Amino acid sequence: MTVASVRAREQITGIVGGQIVAATDAPLLTSATTPWSGFLLEKHDATGRQDVCWGWHRTHVALITKGSLTFRINEPANNLSFLAKAGSVCVFPSGFAETHFSLAESEFEAIAVELDPARLEALAGRKAVIGALTPQIVVEDTEIAGLLKKMASDVAQGCPSGPLYGQSLSLALASYLWDRFSVKRQKGRLLRQFSGSEARRVMDYIHANLDHALSLSDLAEIVQLSPRHFFRIFSNTFGTTPHRYILDERVAQAKELITKGLMLVEIATQLGFANQSHFSGEFRKVTGMTPGQFRRSLSNQERLSSADTEGHTEPFTTLPSRNQPGW
Repeated sequence: MTVASVRAREQITGIVGGQIVAATDAPLLTSATTPWSGFLLEKHDATGRQDVCWGWHRTHVALITKGSLTFRINEPANNLSFLAKAGSVCVFPSGFAETHFSLAESEFEAIAVELDPARLEALAGRKAVIGALTPQIVVEDTEIAGLLKKMASDVAQGCPSGPLYGQSLSLALASYLWDRFSVKRQKGRLLRQFSGSEARRVMDYIHANLDHALSLSDLAEIVQLSPRHFFRIFSNTFGTTPHRYILDERVAQAKELITKGLMLVEIATQLGFANQSHFSGEFRKVTGMTPGQFRRSLSNQERLSSADTEGHTEPFTTLPSRNQPGW
């Protein structure tokens, strides 16, 4: 399999309103129109663009090269704001919390790279995954900045250094991200994480208040941290953001309640969703199906199980269900 045969998307994309859309139809620079053989790269600015709430279905790495860009990360009942200036680096992992970019109010230029799994596999020549990464929001990282600048420079010149150069830079970026920010690799490092008792207090509070609009400030108070420090230490500890952790817990409980036969509107209310539509949208983000589709899949499984049982002629012993005594 060659890199050319699995070229990633012709445009860097994300999720807006539940749909996968291009970041811009008019990037200042794109590797898609060149012989570039590495990760998809684009250069963006704010020209003609409106504010947008952006979801991350791929890992993206960005470097602000000019001006500044303001954005906020949409956590439950709380907006954590950031200002990225020239030289700032961001690593937004796949599945990261929805991010609101104030494009209309910003003047900036940025290099953005999308890490597509298919292209990574083609570059590595084997099955390769970076795995879960801890978010890096508005940090100074000269290694990432240098790699992205070299990549953009080669693309801008029409890739005169040949395919190996682009492949090497892209693999160097992937290796660096894995080595520095992989959740698995970082478990053995002295990164600031919650102690066992701190983590338990935070989890207990979240589980006891899933029906409430949890704020980052409220969660941070539990362990006496500022919201920003809490956000980073939580990500280091759990390998995901507070918003994603809470959403996953709500969806897990929603599955149990659907299995028990509760109405969807009741489940939405019990688990702190704004309404049934909000519940359905968030459930789909995590599971890939709506609550109704999930319920129907359970019914289909029960029918298949029933049909198998009716056709079985040998003696057998049934296990009690969750709703039967003895489970």
